[in-house]
Amino acid sequence: MAASDDKLLKKFSALLLENDMDEIIACRLRSTMTKAWSLEGNLKFVEAGKNTFLLVFELLVDKRKVWYGAPWSFNRNLFALNHFEANVSSNSWTFPHSEFWVQVNGIPLEYYSEKAALTLAAKLGEPIPVDSFNPSKWSKYI
Repeated sequence: MAASDDKLLKKFSALLLENDMDEIIACRLRSTMTKAWSLEGNLKFVEAGKNTFLLVFELLVDKRKVWYGAPWSFNRNLFALNHFEANVSSNSWTFPHSEFWVQVNGIPLEYYSEKAALTLAAKLGEPIPVDSFNPSKWSKYI
């Protein structure tokens, strides 16, 4: 793999779904997310447009940690990620979907089953399998 290819692998395009983000919020975003991710290497936020950033990771392991730890939020807004594509203008970057958890409260106990959870999830989008399905660990929600 060429060195330039390696650099491309360490990048994300990112969008914060927040109205009217100013410089103070952008600074807080950088600081908060860097701390939340507890990265081993350095991270650079490059502003690429309105509420849009290029994230440049020093280490590929850090990029993977952030990608597989998603979804992320900041200031009660989704922080969407997508893999960076070379030779594509930041105006053309798209963020077509984001995986996230949904908590449903007030479900009657007789519906605490994998089948019911998948049926509910299908109403919201495409359900994503999880490592374990253990209703005994649930409380008031699935």
